[in-house]
Amino acid sequence: MKISLILKQSRRGRGFRNRAGFSLVEILVVLAIIGVLSSVSLPAFLKIQKRSKLNRSTEMIFDQIRLARTEAASLNRTVAFLLIEPQANAGEGKAYTQIQRFYETDLEPGALTPQYKPSTKRINLAEGIVIHSSPEWSNLLKEEGTSRGEFVRSGEKYRSILIYPSGKTSLNDDNSEEGVSGFFITLVYQEEIDKKEPAVFVTITIDPKTALPKVWKK
Repeated sequence: MKISLILKQSRRGRGFRNRAGFSLVEILVVLAIIGVLSSVSLPAFLKIQKRSKLNRSTEMIFDQIRLARTEAASLNRTVAFLLIEPQANAGEGKAYTQIQRFYETDLEPGALTPQYKPSTKRINLAEGIVIHSSPEWSNLLKEEGTSRGEFVRSGEKYRSILIYPSGKTSLNDDNSEEGVSGFFITLVYQEEIDKKEPAVFVTITIDPKTALPKVWKK
């Protein structure tokens, strides 16, 4: 009796193990499904990741413009908001990757022009993100200043916007482009700057009369 019982239990165990396995066809089907899902979801994931970096950089610029506007009103002084091409980018074409705010100080004896001091340290955009250098994408960069001592280091380029206590800016309020009023800059990935139209980008417009920014995304 004991032997027959052991044999029955052994057969049952083998049957259970056989039922628990997967056939080669089943494994191949599962791998094929995983491959299809990966091919569909990976590009979407990468686009979301790119969008996340663009959004962070957009928030940096948007917040700093709003802060410059608030600072000018609260201090009753002119505040300069700068887009900067750092010295490290020299020789690589225009690559504006930093921003900074300055506030106007009291005019020192003998000084002929207003002096400015930094309100913030330089802020770097997210890695790989630049402000598009083409006027078609960033008409704010049509004019730029160079090597102004209180603003940037020698050899660096910058574009400044002066924001006055009233909220108005130094920008020409008659400027307009088809479909967009005022001035604008576009943030893109450095690797896509030479494309006719980048896959993802963000455009920030600035109202010259109020210094209020708006965001347009693709």
